[in-house]
Amino acid sequence: MAAKMLSIGRKLNYVFKSMNYEVIENYTIPNVMLNLTDECTCTCRYFSGDWDRFREHMSNQNIQYNTILSAETIYKPENYKKLTAIFENFLSPDGEIYIAAKSNYFGVGGGTRDFESFVHELGGFTIETCCTIEAGVPREIMKLTRMK
Repeated sequence: MAAKMLSIGRKLNYVFKSMNYEVIENYTIPNVMLNLTDECTCTCRYFSGDWDRFREHMSNQNIQYNTILSAETIYKPENYKKLTAIFENFLSPDGEIYIAAKSNYFGVGGGTRDFESFVHELGGFTIETCCTIEAGVPREIMKLTRMK
């Protein structure tokens, strides 16, 4: 059973982003629609394309998020700077970021250790591994928070 999107006494804002429009159109939107409940007073927005374009579009909206969830976004080291710029610009001071990713992306060079090293060099965030999944291709869930 899929988790339902609920709002208890407050309005929630969700932003969904994928590099590919087809993923948003054929998978993300239908999945969100299946999981909305009548009690949910939320706003959902959908974006596709490059991280820099997304950041530019969102920058004039002066929005910060308490939680950012990310999956399969660290497979290319050349995109780390763009992705962390999103985190720097849109994470609330006490917010949390969770990234689900493969430990290694064979053939493209990214992975959790590479991203962890990048974040340490960048500064500004703490990073820890919350969960490791060894079955099949090793995967991890990492948590980032702003340094105090």
